[in-house]
Amino acid sequence: MKRMKKVLSIVLSLAMILTSITVYNTKTAKADGLFPFKYGQIDRGEFIVGANQINVVFSWDRNTYPVGQYTFKVYYENNQIISNDGAWEQARVPFGRDSYTFRVDVCDKENNNEVVATDTFDWTSPTNNDCGVVATVGKVASLSWKPISGAVRYAVLVDDSIIADNITDVSYECEVSANVEHNITINAYNSDGEIIESTNNTAKVIIETKTEDTKTAIKQEPIELTGNEKWVAFDKKTKENNATVYIEEDTLNKVLTNSGLRGLYDKGSDGPNWNDVRKTIIADLPVFAFIQGSTNVSIVDKNGEGYEYTNTTDKTNFEVWRGNDCIYINQNLIDAKPGEEKVFRITLTNTSFLIRVVGEESEQYTATVDGEELAVTNNTVELPTTADYGYYCNGKMYKKGSVVTLEENMTFTSVNKLDLTITNGVSIRLVTGETGLRYKATITSDNNEAINSDAIKEGILITTQANYNDTDSNIKIGSDNVLNVANVSETNNKWYAEKNDTINNKYGGTFCGSIIKMIDSNIPRPFVARAYATIKYEGYSDATVIYTGVIGKKSIKDIAKLIQKGTRYKTENGYSVDEIKIIDDFANYADAQ
Repeated sequence: MKRMKKVLSIVLSLAMILTSITVYNTKTAKADGLFPFKYGQIDRGEFIVGANQINVVFSWDRNTYPVGQYTFKVYYENNQIISNDGAWEQARVPFGRDSYTFRVDVCDKENNNEVVATDTFDWTSPTNNDCGVVATVGKVASLSWKPISGAVRYAVLVDDSIIADNITDVSYECEVSANVEHNITINAYNSDGEIIESTNNTAKVIIETKTEDTKTAIKQEPIELTGNEKWVAFDKKTKENNATVYIEEDTLNKVLTNSGLRGLYDKGSDGPNWNDVRKTIIADLPVFAFIQGSTNVSIVDKNGEGYEYTNTTDKTNFEVWRGNDCIYINQNLIDAKPGEEKVFRITLTNTSFLIRVVGEESEQYTATVDGEELAVTNNTVELPTTADYGYYCNGKMYKKGSVVTLEENMTFTSVNKLDLTITNGVSIRLVTGETGLRYKATITSDNNEAINSDAIKEGILITTQANYNDTDSNIKIGSDNVLNVANVSETNNKWYAEKNDTINNKYGGTFCGSIIKMIDSNIPRPFVARAYATIKYEGYSDATVIYTGVIGKKSIKDIAKLIQKGTRYKTENGYSVDEIKIIDDFANYADAQ
């Protein structure tokens, strides 16, 4: 006899983990049919999935349907995703759709699993006024939401306090405390300043910070291959560089014998269903994973150099993590770029084994210095050590003796000379409204392209004689109370007077730096200056700086008086009436003013 259909109570819990953020929604959604349907908070420590998945947890009334007597079958788009006779079960479905349809059948195990209760219900994703929360690892939460019709600006509230209220975009980044639950609310305002929409399900956000892996640098015996190794390639390749990973056949047969978790796994959820790698590690990182219980893990390269990883059970680790008996290694630790081949030794508590990583075949590039071809190995080249200032190529400078990775055919040219001088005399900038002291310097090189590139930059530093105090360290780039006048091109030619001497192989030019619009108290005050040039070498964060000596020690009043004594002071000798007036004003300035 068929039993009466009974009401099945289903609770749907939704957990969304985006990077390292957990979002809990507490809004109740309506359902069709017999089954009340809602989604709410779940234990975030138990159900962590990838950014492209949602976790759906179904539970049923144990009083109405005693454990062991019924089987519960859940269908999503007519595909069975659950068959369970316990108190609850979870399933994963794609995240990002607008709606989902589920059907639940209750089957009587005592009557050949006859369906005694069934229903179908729909759930619609939160719409425009539900904020979605995404975050990068750390303390920065990246908030985003769908645009609200009629809204001209938005406000973001964290824990009921407004942190930004004039946002015109539909996203915002804010810094919040880690490992603390926060209430995030979005308010939408119209042109009258009225709130026309507000999130009716405040998102509760917890930022879970990642910690640095506990690791210690180690040195082991170098790896010596005999040539008799039998290598077996894993099916998948590394995510970053598409390199092939090989493991010795003996290792597969004697060490990593369990094939349930063995090989390369992409970021996402392609790990085995039974393993929590899908909930934690693979959700965030591409890994090399295998089953082999171990306390510590060591990874060294062919030279025997590497790290020992401890505290590997911390699920916030970036590089190496251990579950109950499974090891997960970030693929970045064992990857190889195109043209490279690497060997690693992985040491566990009671065993060790080798893996060989071969990068994709790469096009072999060429490199020359001053027309002479250089030896290239795996698309890397070591530059000579003969050029005093290094080598120039395609807008960049490289230090002599540096190793360069080739990503194309490269033609290097030597920079053997870089001569920088500053003119000992000081002049007045005779431009109405922008008058002041003007200093002039010259830089020349034997490499025309290098000296005219942004890899080599010039400028003039100016300060008062009192601040200089006859101490060169008081007038350097970054020194206090020093004006840095960089040589900047205004007409695609950065030179005041260009030098292009192809016969003597000298290129570059003269450049100027001025202090203008001087206040009255600076007119009788002596100033000094020095020129500089910076060379930005690839691979180095700090530029190399070349300085001239310090010149000047004269005020603009002093210079004006010297000009008055010169032969060019009269208009017929070159100065205009307006220029003479500028000179006279500075020369006749009364110190007592």
